[in-house]
Amino acid sequence: MADPTFNLATPVAPLSTDIAISTTTTENILANKASSGQIIRIDLLRINNVDGSNAATISGWRYDQDGTGMNSNDGRNEVAIGSDVVAGSVIADCFPEALSIEAGGGQEVFSAESPYYLHEDESLVIQASAANDLAITLTWTVIGA
Repeated sequence: MADPTFNLATPVAPLSTDIAISTTTTENILANKASSGQIIRIDLLRINNVDGSNAATISGWRYDQDGTGMNSNDGRNEVAIGSDVVAGSVIADCFPEALSIEAGGGQEVFSAESPYYLHEDESLVIQASAANDLAITLTWTVIGA
């Protein structure tokens, strides 16, 4: 895996989506495939608790996909978005383990002032404590070819 080379002609594509966290199992949220020649900068990750009665927790990790990217819901710029296929292993925690989101509340985890980066062959994986209680808003920029 080589580091991508960027210059003034390198395209930058801003994208966003909203994803309901439908299960309590680990979900692959955003992936940068191996040898993409791109870096993904996550400009916003906001977690919203859509359950007005109960708090819920969420954990997030950066995974090494071991060359196996997500295989469904391929998005623009060959960036995969939202799949249940998780390959590889944990590289690091992205935010505090079991981050508690109060009933009806929300929490901004990454922002334009504090972005998070996915390099080639890496993905963002999250796990919620309760099915259908949490939803995320995700805005990212694909930098590269």
